[in-house]
Amino acid sequence: MKTKKPERCQKPFPIKTISIADLVPGERTLVRSRIDRIKALLSQGIKVEEPRVNKIDNHYYVRDGNHRIMARKELGEERVRCRIQPLKTQRNVADFDTDTYRLAIEDGCLGFENIPIGTKESQQQGYDNEDEDLDLDLK
Repeated sequence: MKTKKPERCQKPFPIKTISIADLVPGERTLVRSRIDRIKALLSQGIKVEEPRVNKIDNHYYVRDGNHRIMARKELGEERVRCRIQPLKTQRNVADFDTDTYRLAIEDGCLGFENIPIGTKESQQQGYDNEDEDLDLDLK
């Protein structure tokens, strides 16, 4: 019987260098302290993990690594090495990532522009507001 390998043992996703201008954030609010901590690591020459992205349409949606990308952008970098993760969608099933991607583009966030940067509390408040919006949609 063939067993599935744990995720950490599977082949890593392929890496590609992508222009930050083609990246769409997966988070609506970023935390200043996290960005600054990553900038300090990068400034010391310490490597950080590559962000994981999905290709959607002509851009890349950031699944993991939003703060790492913003840190690199603030340090003046224009391109970032990312791991390209296949987008898994199901036919006739709503896809949260694709919807979030489209909303971020509509809000002018392509290229990590116009993203609020605040505290962990302001990020949590943003999540709470999204939850309230979902509750209203369900009523």
